[in-house]
Amino acid sequence: MKIGIDLVKIAGLKDKIGEDLAKVFTVSELEGDSKKLAGIFAAKEAFFKAWGKKEDWLSVWLEHEDSGKPVLNTIFPLENKKIEVSISYAGEYVTAVVVIF
Repeated sequence: MKIGIDLVKIAGLKDKIGEDLAKVFTVSELEGDSKKLAGIFAAKEAFFKAWGKKEDWLSVWLEHEDSGKPVLNTIFPLENKKIEVSISYAGEYVTAVVVIF
């Protein structure tokens, strides 16, 4: 089992990423507001920490089940492993935890 966690200040996200959001977020992810983008960014960072290396940002993307539960997808071979992700918002911060098991 591998675990990754990330904490992002929502207001500082654009400073951290810069101007080229299309290199970090998919087209559907970009439909969200800055709060949602910060959550997606935190989830991707947490995945890379659990995965053990940072790859292309677009190789990992976030979707939601009908219930609203976030689902993290990736192009990387997981060798029969699963990914669980949790995203939480508190004031001006968002945190994400990813478990690969």
